[in-house]
Amino acid sequence: MHTNANGMRVLLADQPQLAVVHGLIMARSQLVKLGLDVYAKKCCPISVGILSREKYDQTKHQGETVTLDPLDNQRWAERQIRWIISKGDIVKTDSPKSHPYRRKIPLGQERAPWRTRIVMSTLPKDRLPKSLPTDRPSDSERELCEIEAVLDQSTLRRKNYRWYHLRKEYKLAEFSVVMHISTGLRFEIVDKNGARVKTHEEISVAWEPVPVESAQPEVAPTMYPAAQQTGWHWR
Repeated sequence: MHTNANGMRVLLADQPQLAVVHGLIMARSQLVKLGLDVYAKKCCPISVGILSREKYDQTKHQGETVTLDPLDNQRWAERQIRWIISKGDIVKTDSPKSHPYRRKIPLGQERAPWRTRIVMSTLPKDRLPKSLPTDRPSDSERELCEIEAVLDQSTLRRKNYRWYHLRKEYKLAEFSVVMHISTGLRFEIVDKNGARVKTHEEISVAWEPVPVESAQPEVAPTMYPAAQQTGWHWR
């Protein structure tokens, strides 16, 4: 036996059909108690994204649900998908994925919770849809869960409040949706000062092993560190 294997034990499951479940529970327990993950790299079996809105572009949003925002008199395409990770991506447990967001809040609604939905798809990354219309259900895409948060009013900025502004006054919120990868997926909302606003329960994911040919690169070519993502998305 190798010297590094001292104290190693082989654990047998009383019910073999539950061996995988027992292993996941033990892996989660080790992560919570010791901060150690059995597999630091995982292969994502699905694509995961966040529903958001985009400023309307007639070349991109034909047939999409479009609304007129009374705060800026601009048209916006609703239920657009910002994909965070794609099927087949190699993800690391110590590298959470962060996406910045902005939200315009009408006066008097500062304490109303912000809500959006996490979606998933089983399609390959080159066939992922740009949106998830409510009137066109799909077998390959579905809503996974809802996340929400009430942002601290001290982090909101007043906009259009001076006498010469012609548009309606509102509050601007800047925050990030952070996805943590461990035995499953866990989402949290972080305000512009880096303070955690809310953490949601973990979503179970049946991770796939990292392919041998993909074991060397630190990150798959399609993944970029959160620090390089400077574009704001709107909700």
